[in-house]
Amino acid sequence: YTITGVDMGKSALTIDCWFKYQANNLYLPSICAAGDMWSGDGQTGWGFGQRSSGSDKYYFFGMMESGYRYTVDLATMVDGTVYNFVGTRTISGSQQILKGYLNGQYINSSTNNTIFNLSTSAYFPGYNPTVLKPQQYYAGGPNPPPATLYSIKVYNRDLSATEVTQNYNALKNRYGL
Repeated sequence: YTITGVDMGKSALTIDCWFKYQANNLYLPSICAAGDMWSGDGQTGWGFGQRSSGSDKYYFFGMMESGYRYTVDLATMVDGTVYNFVGTRTISGSQQILKGYLNGQYINSSTNNTIFNLSTSAYFPGYNPTVLKPQQYYAGGPNPPPATLYSIKVYNRDLSATEVTQNYNALKNRYGL
């Protein structure tokens, strides 16, 4: 999915993603992400990814710049289940505030004093911050994507909790929730 009209630098944003989880014990998959969210070698990335490998299927909303990552834990995934993840980034003075929502409900937030610039990457020259996709972090060859994406919306502002719930309620019947 390619997004347009959103400043990926240091501005507020929201990503709203409907998907069906289908991964089983993949190594560090992402549901919907741009760039690289796992390496500590100067890469940049943002989106929804898995916190650790193996049977732990706990996912987060996160952002990474130059090897530093901030995340908000969301939920443990169950194969074959449809979910709605929403992540927001608010900029308040010199702070970056990440908030995560699962199926229309606020889950958690993380505040830090570094505002990541998601439009550049010192290490990964092919990084495109406007292309979101399900991906598998594995250098040994192709793997199946961890999810079937149904809908992705990216906003150039941080949606309120009321707006997140309203959007969820408007679409939940379409996806069987």
